[in-house]
Amino acid sequence: MASCKVLEHWYTNPDYEGMKDKEIRACINQKEQFYKGIKLNCIPRRDYAVMKAKRFTLNGTNQNVWIPNKHLDKHGNIKPGEDIDYVFRKSWRQCTKAGIDLGCVCGSHGWNFRKFEQAEGGRER
Repeated sequence: MASCKVLEHWYTNPDYEGMKDKEIRACINQKEQFYKGIKLNCIPRRDYAVMKAKRFTLNGTNQNVWIPNKHLDKHGNIKPGEDIDYVFRKSWRQCTKAGIDLGCVCGSHGWNFRKFEQAEGGRER
């Protein structure tokens, strides 16, 4: 039983300390946000008090990415001036399915997106 209590209090976001699940979901901004032309909507979840990131849908599709809390305020808004290109580069497959051209959004930054597209085309890995 003692181990359950340790896991229960493993991480708690201080922004939501003392708030109930419904209150946490109510304070999350669910309106559209844009980052370099990508439409993002924060998905309200009741477990954000113990999570280190928030989940966002891409361009109104069912594809999603997790953005770390260090780039967000407590309401789920992206802080001004934050560079979160790496989040989209890490989830390039979801971005492709959502119709986002990462070459235009993030620049190449040493990534060879053609290599990834060729790998999808049936080339042996």
